[in-house]
Amino acid sequence: MASDLVPSSGYSIATGTYYSKRDPITLPPPHRHLDLTTYVFSHQHNTETAFIDAQSGAQLSYRTLRHNVRALATGLQRLGIRKRDVVLVILPNTIDVPCIYLAIVSIGAIITTANPLNTEAEIRKQVADSNPVLAFAAPELAHKARAAQLPVILTQKTSPIANDSEYVATLNELFQSNVDDFRSIDIQQEDTATLLYSSGTTGKNKGVVSTHRNHIAMVTGFIQRSDPEKDIALCIVPLFHVYGFFYAVSAIAKGSTLILMAKFEFAQMLANVERYRMNTLAIAPPIFVALTKSPLVAKYDLSSLKRISCGGASLGKESIDELIALFPDMEISQVTQFQSLYV
Repeated sequence: MASDLVPSSGYSIATGTYYSKRDPITLPPPHRHLDLTTYVFSHQHNTETAFIDAQSGAQLSYRTLRHNVRALATGLQRLGIRKRDVVLVILPNTIDVPCIYLAIVSIGAIITTANPLNTEAEIRKQVADSNPVLAFAAPELAHKARAAQLPVILTQKTSPIANDSEYVATLNELFQSNVDDFRSIDIQQEDTATLLYSSGTTGKNKGVVSTHRNHIAMVTGFIQRSDPEKDIALCIVPLFHVYGFFYAVSAIAKGSTLILMAKFEFAQMLANVERYRMNTLAIAPPIFVALTKSPLVAKYDLSSLKRISCGGASLGKESIDELIALFPDMEISQVTQFQSLYV
């Protein structure tokens, strides 16, 4: 690190680089062979519930999560998925999505995600660019993957998907795989873990390569610099976005209970905060602003909230000041993911 840092900003005149003023985080040695899934599960905690579906109330325990990740990874190996194969995920926020992510990267395969709202043409374009060999899709989205001529794993088998030739397996079938058949894969931290696509705000959307070490570094920073109190958190940012991906895997490593909403609705979000007595909220800037403007906020008991994490874009100082005026003791953090930064 440069020695000529401007104390107020961390800017180095000599290198033209901004350095963090925080103490450096402690990362695993770069030469150590380590995958993201193993690292996430290496953190010990005594939390029982990992995920809750806000709409149905369905829950997934940490014990079941660990089993399902290993069983699904075994099932993917049985289907012929190998290290460096790309797997497409087209799913809304569900409690199974983080399990799918961790299973894919645990066998050295690479995740690419697509917005469920993308058209068939947009999916075909991403498939042509990222070259996946398989797709996970909800039944109502499976036609988008099949239009790109991909074999599909359905998250559930429901009508009108009745033809067995239209999919290779269901998620529940793969969860029944014998975990004793799992074959360990040698994965280095510099191996690619994800190929997530930008939104295309300033041009065509682009796939961004991130390594296991990239994600390990982000998870480590989250754990080492966050409040040690266990979170009961609501995540309404989409899990196909890098912010949602990061937040979900970090929550697992920290031992949080994460409540997921498949479809965002502002009043329902407030009701869920009240119902589950959440202390942490992960949101995007438009929702942050809505918390300062909407009269609905006063109709719900949000007193359990202690922390708000906002990512996806920068917040204006005015919006932050307005929220602090409403919630004086609120801890507000802004999250930025540098996906292509090698640590």
